[in-house]
Order: sequence, then structure tokens, then C-alpha cells
Amino acid sequence: MSVMNGIFEYLAKSRMAVVLGILGMSVLMLFWAGQHLGFLGQNDSSVVSGTVTKVLFEQKMEGYTEQDVRVRLEEGTEITAKNRLVPFQEGSRVYVTESIFQGETEDLEFSVVEVNRMGGLAVLFALFMVAVLWVGGTKGFRSLVGLVFSFAVILSFIVPQILVGQNAIMVSLAGAGAILLGTLYVAHGFNKKSFAALGGIFTSLVVVGVLAQISSVALRFTGLASEGALFLLTLQEGVVAFNLVDLVIAGIIIAGIGVLDDVAITQAATVFSLADNSNLRGRKLFAKAMDVGKDHISAVVNTLVLAYVGAGLPLVLLFTLSQSPVALTASNEIVAVEIARTLISSIGLVIAIPLTTALSVFFLRASKNPLPPVS
Repeated sequence: MSVMNGIFEYLAKSRMAVVLGILGMSVLMLFWAGQHLGFLGQNDSSVVSGTVTKVLFEQKMEGYTEQDVRVRLEEGTEITAKNRLVPFQEGSRVYVTESIFQGETEDLEFSVVEVNRMGGLAVLFALFMVAVLWVGGTKGFRSLVGLVFSFAVILSFIVPQILVGQNAIMVSLAGAGAILLGTLYVAHGFNKKSFAALGGIFTSLVVVGVLAQISSVALRFTGLASEGALFLLTLQEGVVAFNLVDLVIAGIIIAGIGVLDDVAITQAATVFSLADNSNLRGRKLFAKAMDVGKDHISAVVNTLVLAYVGAGLPLVLLFTLSQSPVALTASNEIVAVEIARTLISSIGLVIAIPLTTALSVFFLRASKNPLPPVS
């Protein structure tokens, strides 16, 4: 144990250097993903961005507004495009492509296909970073590094492996392990608290994966419930046959990482805090920590359910207005997948708390030497 404590102490002292190293590695991984997956550069040359310089024509139609607008492309040339999305004004940023309205009475060569929202999204992201750094300080910075690392693993490992035909469930579990190792160390340090949380989270994720696999077979999911899945089928062009059900399961696993991270690290911190401020050990420490964990379960499960309902509120309204029987509505795959996702994630959440608590108590009992800081 003295060797392990020495490793913990060394990594604790060099923590910021390691965090900066992880940040640098994450940036390189994201750059690689951008180059190989097409996030950087202009893969689809038929779609270009530009700025609206003038509204030439506008009329109200049933359900939408039709416009003819002049657009200055990034390369400097100006074109005329038809717009049937939302009304634009001078200065609006848009994406245009070859017109899908050719053959109509007033034929135009280009049409507006989407709003360029990158400016607004960049402002929101900047506000998010400022808020995290202002309130969280150094810990806030480490949490942002963990966020960048998570995206780096998803885009440079999980997505490419699935695209080449690897099993989505196994890839997501491997990616989840990598994300947990990086983010737990970055955010909470290389210590017994993080290791206890890691063990509890990863074991729970395996349970989540098994339950998701069983449920997908028992409930006869096809994976075709979302528009994204249908687009995948049209875009894969025979390169790889995606298992859409496996993608649903992989999505459940990845979605579970965040909430499990929060619950497990809080529970581990509770155990170590109780041990530092009392003589509790073993079963008594486990029971006391579980009192806190039970309160956490009730709060987070409710949060999890409300988060999924909030994200799918338009869908809830749609099925309410359709006045379909409750059983039929719940059996619709779009709804059933979300119900299964919520319940399976909640089961993983409930399992993670006693597992993390037990591992934390075990680490305390196994250590005879003073523990390194658990901040």
C-alpha cells in the first residue's frame, strides 16, 4: 500500500501538468477526428455559407414566408436564392445550395437550406465557460478539460470504430472506460475516491448494457424509431451495415456516464468525508453513507425522468393530441425506447450507489497508511 500511496502522492503533485497534457492530447484527438470524419473543411461542396445582403422579394404564404434574397458567399461572389425557412433580414448568416425549387414559375439557381447558427452557439458556449470558470475556479477549468476529453474520445474513438463496423455496445463500453479514467482524474484527482467511483460507475454501466441488450430483444426494438436512424440507412451506401438496435443500446450506455459520474463521485466523497470526521468504519460507515445515498437516489431519479420528458415534450404533446390509448402510445417504439432508456439508466443509477459505497469502504479498510488528499 505504501507504493500505491506514493503513486497517488506523485500524481497529486503533478496534477496540473497531467491535466494540461490531457487537454493537449484531447485537442489533437479532436483535430484528427475533424480531418478524418469531415468536421473540418467543406466536405459537401454543394452547400456553402454566406450573408444575406438584401431582401428582393417577400410574400406571406400559408404556414410560411417566401423570400428571394441576395446572398454574398464567403468566396465573395453574390447569388440570388429562394428562402422558405424563416424570414431573413440583411446581415443574416445562412447556408445555400443548388435550388430544390427548379422547374417552378420563378426559377432560381440557389435556395437557402439552413440558418448559420454558429455565431449564437459560440456566444452561448463562451457564456457557459465564463460561468464555469467564475464559479468553479480551478475545479471549473478541470471540469471543462474533462468535457473536451469526453468529446475527443467520442469523436476520435467511439464514432470511427462504429463507422467501420465494430460492435457498438463493446465500443461504447470501452469508450466509457476511457472517458471515466480521464474525466475522473482531471476533475477529482488520482486517488481512492476516484477509483471507488470508477469501479462503481463502470460496473453499473456493464449492468446497464446487459439490461439494454435484454430489453431490446424482449421489446423487439428495430432501431428505426428516430429520423437519425433512417438517415443513417440512406447515407451508409453499403459501406457498413449498422446494427441500429446496438446503436440504441450504445446510446443508453453513453447517456448513463454523466449522471452516474455525478452520483458515484458524490457518494465516494461522502464515505471519505464521514471517515475523516468520525471513527466510523466497515458496516457502520456503509450504513451511514447509504442514508445519504438514498436521498441522492430519490432526487437524481426524479431529475433523470424529468430531463427525458423535457427533451421529448413535443412528442408527449403529439401523442396527447392524437388521443391514442395509453397502451398503444407506450408501445410505439419512439416512446418505448425513451421509457426503456429512462428505466434502465435509473436502474444503473440505483446500483451505482451501493457499489460505490462498498468500494469506498473497502479502500478505507484496506489502507493502513494515511490517505492522500481526496480533493
